[in-house]
Amino acid sequence: MGFEEESTLTKAIGIIKQQFIALSTSGYKGQTKEDLSEDELTQQEFIEMILDEIENEKVIESKILKKSLKITMHKFLTEDFDIYSFTQLLFHQVVFELLITELNDTLKDGFNELSYSKIKEMVSLLTIKIMNQKIYNKINLFVDNKITLEQILENIMTETTNAAFGDF
Repeated sequence: MGFEEESTLTKAIGIIKQQFIALSTSGYKGQTKEDLSEDELTQQEFIEMILDEIENEKVIESKILKKSLKITMHKFLTEDFDIYSFTQLLFHQVVFELLITELNDTLKDGFNELSYSKIKEMVSLLTIKIMNQKIYNKINLFVDNKITLEQILENIMTETTNAAFGDF
């Protein structure tokens, strides 16, 4: 599903949490979080530093997970970091990336007139249907170490099966 071992994901989220707390309190390379939000080059450097730290523990094999981590971290450079919101958004992003990867070619083959932006919009709406409050509650339980990654993925698969793709 784009996620790797539960321990890798848990460690990655822990490292990200530590780095974002440090950013809020101490800044990064002499810049405050606010300064960083205006400096794209330093933003990329900060995100790559975190990914390097994560990969010192274990290489992230999944391109989708790596991309999702980058996108999610980038969004939190301008927001207050909250581990629950971060993890919810990370799962949301992974589901979106998986669906867009899987459905783009399929939809293009069946409906030549569909633009990438229209496909992206449709996949975004489908992702919202899948990643509902029930799933977010499960993700919060995962963050609290009360359920396993496998249990979340099972719930996401159930919601995916139940989600209607929508009208063309």
